[in-house]
Amino acid sequence: MGKIKVLQLITELDIGGAEKVLLSFIRKLNRDKYNVIVAYMKGEGKLTEDFRNAGIRVFDLKMKNRMNIRAIARLYRLLKREEITILHTHLIQADVCGFLAGKMAGVPVIISTKHNPDKFRKRFSICVWLDGIFSNHSDRVIAVSYAVKDFLIRWEKIHKHKFTVIHNGIDLEEFNIDADIPEKKKELGINLSSQVVGSVGRFDEQKGYMFFLEAIPKILESVPDVKFIFVGDGPLQSKLEKLSRKLKVNRNVIFTGIRRDIPEILSVMDIFVLPSIFEGFGIVLLEAMAMGRPVIASRVGGIPEIVAHGLTGVIVEPANPSGITSSVVKLLKNPMEAKRIGDAGRREVEKRFTAGAMARKIENVYDEILSKTCY
Repeated sequence: MGKIKVLQLITELDIGGAEKVLLSFIRKLNRDKYNVIVAYMKGEGKLTEDFRNAGIRVFDLKMKNRMNIRAIARLYRLLKREEITILHTHLIQADVCGFLAGKMAGVPVIISTKHNPDKFRKRFSICVWLDGIFSNHSDRVIAVSYAVKDFLIRWEKIHKHKFTVIHNGIDLEEFNIDADIPEKKKELGINLSSQVVGSVGRFDEQKGYMFFLEAIPKILESVPDVKFIFVGDGPLQSKLEKLSRKLKVNRNVIFTGIRRDIPEILSVMDIFVLPSIFEGFGIVLLEAMAMGRPVIASRVGGIPEIVAHGLTGVIVEPANPSGITSSVVKLLKNPMEAKRIGDAGRREVEKRFTAGAMARKIENVYDEILSKTCY
C-alpha cells in the first residue's frame, strides 16, 4: 500500500496565523505515511517558498471572486489527478469550495479546521449558511480551541459530535535562538537602555491595536524610556499611525512592517501584548512565550486556554486601555516577576503546544476516519 495522499487547502497562503500553523504541522507530519500537497484559493502566496523549502508541492487555484467556478473546476481536476484520499480545508472559502469540489471528485475523506470565531459568521450569508451545512456533512471538524467549537455550535449550528478540539502548536526549533539583542535594537533604531513593549499581527479591527495605542501615554508617564513596536501591516495601518500622532506618542512608536525575523524581533521585547477583541487561538502568543517573553492578552476566545493568569501570562479585559496600562507598568517595574512569568510561559509551550504534538493528534484523526472508510 502506498502513501496516503493528503491535500491541504487554504483560502490564502499569505503571512497569517492559520497559514503559519499549517506550515508548522505539515513539517511534522509523518512523511513515510502521508504524501502532502498544498493548494490555495487566492492571494499572493507569500509563504509559497516556505512550503516548497519544506518539500511540499504548492498549487495556486487563482480564484478571482468568492465562488469562482473556474477555481472550483481547477480544484476538482487537481483532486482527481492527484488521487487525493484526504482533503483537509482551512478558512471559510476553502471550506466551502473544497467541500463542493471534494464531493464532486469523490474524495473519500473531507475534514475542516476552523481557526476563528469570525464576526461575519454571526450574520446570514450564503457562504456562512453553506459552511454550516457542509460542516455537518464533513467527516470531521477540527476546532483550534474550545471557544471556537462553542462559537460554531451556536452560530453555524454545527453538531457537537462533529468536533475534535486540537490546540495549535509551534515548532520550538525556530525559537531556540541566541539573538544578538543589541544589534537588533540598533537595527530597529532603539537605544540599548530602552525597554521594549510590542505586538505582532495584522492591523485590523480584530487585533484591537487602537486600545494598545491608547494605553501608551499613561505607560510613558510611569516609565518614560519605553519603545513600542508594532510588527505587521493591514487595512488599519494608516489609522493607527494617525492615532499615534494624535496621542503624541509617535516618537516612541515604531511600525516595522512585515518581518521575516519574528523570533529575533520578539527577543528585543521585554513584554508582548495581544489586545485582541476576538481571537480563535492566538498563535503569536505561543511564539512570544517560546521566546520566554511575558505576555499580556485579552480575555477573549481561546486565549484563556493558552494563558493562565498570573502564572504563564497576564489576562486583561478586552477593549480596556487602562488594564493594558497597569499590567505593562507592573511588569516593567518588576523585572523578576516578568522573568518568572516568561520562563513559565516557555515551559507551558514545551509541555502543551508543540507542532509535533499537534501533528500527532491530527494524524490520529486521519487514522480514525480512514479506519471507518472504504477507499
